[in-house]
Amino acid sequence: MRIGIDLDETIVDLMGPLLSYYKERTGKSILKEEIYTPHLQDIWHCSKEEENDIINGFYASNYFDNLKPYRGALESLSKLKANNELYIITSRWGLGKDKTSKFLEENLNDLISEIFFTSEYYQEG
Repeated sequence: MRIGIDLDETIVDLMGPLLSYYKERTGKSILKEEIYTPHLQDIWHCSKEEENDIINGFYASNYFDNLKPYRGALESLSKLKANNELYIITSRWGLGKDKTSKFLEENLNDLISEIFFTSEYYQEG
């Protein structure tokens, strides 16, 4: 069977580090529990351009560079891989694409068949 798996908040805790970066950058604190939409401009009360600027800054930051798989994620993927083809699907874009490819090579290289970047929620700004 072919299985598509979202990367963020499934394999990797992206939102915690993103919200830490957001707080450092803006001084505003947002809890993970307050996120109800993938359109962060609605949460951050900013324009789409400002949201893209924050996301680009996050992708360029050490917060993004230091993302780690959730505990147990790699073991679970290994079990799934035994009888299936695994594909990663993510909406990451821009600088996040290159860094994500590197992250996957370093952490999941033997587990996934391919990665698909949808850029669904964001536009290069």
